[in-house]
Amino acid sequence: MAKKTQKRIDGTFDEPPAPVRKAADNYVEAVRQKADWLTTMNERKEVLIEMMKEHDIAEIEIDEGEKKIVLSEQNTVKIKSVKQDKKADDQAV
Repeated sequence: MAKKTQKRIDGTFDEPPAPVRKAADNYVEAVRQKADWLTTMNERKEVLIEMMKEHDIAEIEIDEGEKKIVLSEQNTVKIKSVKQDKKADDQAV
């Protein structure tokens, strides 16, 4: 059975208060910006994957060695934390 929907009748829709309309407009703008950023991020990720494969690189350190980008066998990349050596931590104290 098809889902019943209510039809909108012109002239029966009340415009929301100005602060609500502004908040809704701001939200929609943010959602659209996020979509644009996700597109850019995905494009850059694909370039990174291709470059890592081309140069036979499996890992790249980032954030001054605190983290690394790892290329997986499924041709995806993940950011992982680098585990610190316990002996180095004990000597630092």
